[in-house]
Amino acid sequence: MENSHGWVSITCPECSAAQNVFTCKIADVSEEPELRQKLFKGELNIFDCVQCGAKLHYDEYLLYTDREKGLVIHVFSQDYGPKINDICDRLVKEFRLVPADELFSNFILFGYANLAKIVALIERPENIKNMRAQYAGEGDRDLYRRLFILSQEWLNAGREKIGQQRADELFNEAYAFHRNKEYDAAVSRYREALAEKPNHYSSLFNLGLVYFNTLEDNTLSLECFRACREIRPNDNDLVFCLGQIHLKLENIDDALGCFLNSVVLQPHSSLAWFNAGLCLGLKGRTNETFDCLRISLDLAATDEDRTLIEKTIERFRTNRQPEIAE
Repeated sequence: MENSHGWVSITCPECSAAQNVFTCKIADVSEEPELRQKLFKGELNIFDCVQCGAKLHYDEYLLYTDREKGLVIHVFSQDYGPKINDICDRLVKEFRLVPADELFSNFILFGYANLAKIVALIERPENIKNMRAQYAGEGDRDLYRRLFILSQEWLNAGREKIGQQRADELFNEAYAFHRNKEYDAAVSRYREALAEKPNHYSSLFNLGLVYFNTLEDNTLSLECFRACREIRPNDNDLVFCLGQIHLKLENIDDALGCFLNSVVLQPHSSLAWFNAGLCLGLKGRTNETFDCLRISLDLAATDEDRTLIEKTIERFRTNRQPEIAE
């Protein structure tokens, strides 16, 4: 692959010797399967210092791709964690230059160790078998994307069985109340499930939905969804919901970060592009606003959606306050 490797300058943390190393920048494991094994062995972008022999690890950025599984993963060093919004902003700027039908879902990770653990979980035969049984009829690429998100949950929330069965039972009871619009009872049961297993993702997510959609308690909803994001940082449904809450609370910077992340995760979502464009407009980033809204218009599935997007474009052109889509 063109430009998949390149020279970079690094400094040894032990002896301060500066040196050039030939790094892997794009790990396309479909073309170079040996890179997967290097990742698992902890040998990818690891070098010996020419001066003192200390191990050097270049981990500024790696693009990991597996076309057979439909995975595109951007891997940054742990130091970049707080910069997730800036990362998404940069990626979306690149996306706007690519035809929509050539875009794929992109994931973001921090640290090679996390990448190695998640790839190992994704490729474990029993995990693939379970996913295919649970989501029969879905294409392999969709299944692998689901498995990627679940793998992050397993790493962040743990796969221990303590409290899991009882939490699942309480969640099912809560969900029945939820569907019957008995919201107070649903909230009580979701909280009981979380008492059994604090990282029970489904209970946290649905509790956030009840607070946001029905009880209109944005503060508690935000608390639930932030906890969910710690567990599943690459779950598009969650990131989009979080963006809606921030937008409703007029936290425009946080809302923009979430909607840009949503575009990265689901670049074929007209609504993600629309809300990103809306927030960019509220920030005064006019050219980017119209780019995003035009892409949203191209991806819109219904006449009603297209009408709303066209009205929003016109409102920005005439400097009027646009309508917020929910």
